[in-house]
Amino acid sequence: MFESLRNIDVFFRDDDADNDIPQLRRLLHLFASRQTPLSLAVIPGTLQPAAAHMLARLPLSFELHQHGWMHANHEREGRKCEFGPARTFAEQFRDIEQGRNRLRDMLGSGRVAPVFTPPWNRCTGDTARALLDLQFNVLSKDRSAAVGMPEMSIAVDLFTWKQGATLKPLTQLATEIETCAKANAGPVGILLHHKVMLEDAFATTATLLDALGPVARFHTLEAACQRNRN
Repeated sequence: MFESLRNIDVFFRDDDADNDIPQLRRLLHLFASRQTPLSLAVIPGTLQPAAAHMLARLPLSFELHQHGWMHANHEREGRKCEFGPARTFAEQFRDIEQGRNRLRDMLGSGRVAPVFTPPWNRCTGDTARALLDLQFNVLSKDRSAAVGMPEMSIAVDLFTWKQGATLKPLTQLATEIETCAKANAGPVGILLHHKVMLEDAFATTATLLDALGPVARFHTLEAACQRNRN
């Protein structure tokens, strides 16, 4: 697997960190055992004190960043979105600011990277304006239209979501990663969701990490963005 690839840049992002649960602990152990960076998108409004205590003490190879505010949908129709067209600039700014402040209070200001992941990987130009005003450096979402600030978005999701979380076959994931790498579109972002991961998902993730190890340079999300600029 990945024999045709050489020196590709890769980052892993795991969404919805807010509670100290066994799946999160297992994922952290998996990445720590392989000395591989992992970027954790933390939900500020639902972050539990026990989880904050655990996350704040992780090695710096585990990058902590903001995942919206409450992970709440505000759209009355269409696709779910917390920072979508139904919300004004002022409303978005307020939620992002209070989320940033809560993460800094609970995790320590020096522990939170200036990175923002919108829930459901969607946002608007107003979101980008608010993020820039609040001195965020990187936006991470899906690879859709740019919204006006530096982005380092995911390209490969471990799951499909049309009928709930369904793990993709390993062969499909490998093909998607190879396609992205060969397109030379910057670092390949791989998305995980620890809350829905079962035994097969952890085994698939371990296989990907071991197969990518000889051919990839692993980064945190912010570091991947910086490398992409250089």
